[in-house]
Amino acid sequence: NSGLIYSWNFGDSTVSSLKNPSKSYSWAGVKNVQLIVKNDENCLDTMVRQIEIKPEPVAAFSINNAVQCANNNQFILTDTSKVSSRGGSLRADWIAANGKSKSNSSNFVLGYNSEGTYSIKMVSTTQYGCKDSIVKTIKLNPKPQTKFAYLSKDSCLTTTSILQASNSGKRYRDWE
Repeated sequence: NSGLIYSWNFGDSTVSSLKNPSKSYSWAGVKNVQLIVKNDENCLDTMVRQIEIKPEPVAAFSINNAVQCANNNQFILTDTSKVSSRGGSLRADWIAANGKSKSNSSNFVLGYNSEGTYSIKMVSTTQYGCKDSIVKTIKLNPKPQTKFAYLSKDSCLTTTSILQASNSGKRYRDWE
């Protein structure tokens, strides 16, 4: 058995002479894989087997608005992954930076309380276990802290009331 010679043809114009080769294909489809084994006495045995290489999905998702304010935000994520018809059905699994996750769902709705930039990962998996993933970021802008003072001691219907904003954050406005 030590004098055996192996000749593999992987059905895509590539070959190997290893006993136990590994192979990655560049495209999906049915391949006719052939193995020829030759011994020291120059005897041959040949086997041909069809194998099907399943296509990988292309993971993708959309976000309703990737930049929102830290108050009253709602990120709606929608799976837009694709796979060829031979790839079968798809499932989407979501993992958010805040530890939230959701399995086997085409939509994922998130809300955050703190400003910052967050990553969201979606893994698209075919019914055959072929996977692809994508990571996108969302951003929460800071919300201003609204406060105002009522500066008029006495206000009557015909007098002007004086109000003054004392906000923190990126934007504020003084009123009169």
